[in-house]
Amino acid sequence: MIGRIDFLNINERMYYIKYHLGSTRVTISNTDNTNTNHIVYAVDYYPYGEAARESEVGTKDGKYKFTEKERDKETGYDYFGARYYNNKLGIWMSVDPMEVKYPGWTPYKYCLDNPIYLIDPNGMTEKERLAVIAAANKYIGTKYGHSAPNIDCSGLVGKAIYDAMGINLNKGKGAGDAHNGVANIAGNCREVKFKDLRPGDIITMSSTGRDDHQGPDGKFDHTGIVKSITLDDDGNIAKVTFIEAGCSKGVTDITWTPDHKNGFEILGAYQYDTPDSKDEKGNNKTTKTEKKPGEFDSSEQDQSKVKQNQSKIKRDNN
Repeated sequence: MIGRIDFLNINERMYYIKYHLGSTRVTISNTDNTNTNHIVYAVDYYPYGEAARESEVGTKDGKYKFTEKERDKETGYDYFGARYYNNKLGIWMSVDPMEVKYPGWTPYKYCLDNPIYLIDPNGMTEKERLAVIAAANKYIGTKYGHSAPNIDCSGLVGKAIYDAMGINLNKGKGAGDAHNGVANIAGNCREVKFKDLRPGDIITMSSTGRDDHQGPDGKFDHTGIVKSITLDDDGNIAKVTFIEAGCSKGVTDITWTPDHKNGFEILGAYQYDTPDSKDEKGNNKTTKTEKKPGEFDSSEQDQSKVKQNQSKIKRDNN
């Protein structure tokens, strides 16, 4: 359950009950700061996110619904950051920006037609994550080392993502006070909560095999690519299988559970968002994003006219 205080009415507290995909099922209001709570909104969803039935009291329906994404009231589409999603048809409203690299997949499919288990946190398609996993798998059996043909943990993660998507995360940005290879990758990604971890994402972890811990509590000791995730009956992560490059075995699969951690403590979860990623030269990619109906997109202007207008403004100011 997640709570929120309305600062325009500090006596009102709103609580949101969600299920394993993060979708809001029930909204509860407490207006007098007592134990008296009132259900002001409730919804059930069809598998692909369309509301099966709704009930509301007043105007407390909220705008964040299926997988906690904002639902546009005019169109009914859900906004995922990279593009819009039609929950009635279960498809994206625009193609994947990287569709040319995956001709065997439809660029409109949502979560590989598995919306009960999978979510898409930002509109980046599962085929991109699967491509990263496939790229990491190709290095299994490679010996550990800091120079070719061997590979270390941050080198494995960086190469897998670069091979699959052309994104270079091995930049010297660093995360916090740490500036090793693992911290560099983390510093070029967006950190998410452990519960939001999905196959193809990056994890960072502390290692009991290291004395020179990197980052807070050894957060940047080690890194890997998540290969698969198993949930328990309550929707919590019960097992993580990831691909890593270790000193003794080289590149291999490792299974982590809360009770059997294999010498690792997962401390960080990271995602590499397609629209915000950088190319191999470290420059921002000019990925076209979706806009709301009627919203003006300045990138669609003719660039020569823009320059002409800028020159005219400059002359007028002089």
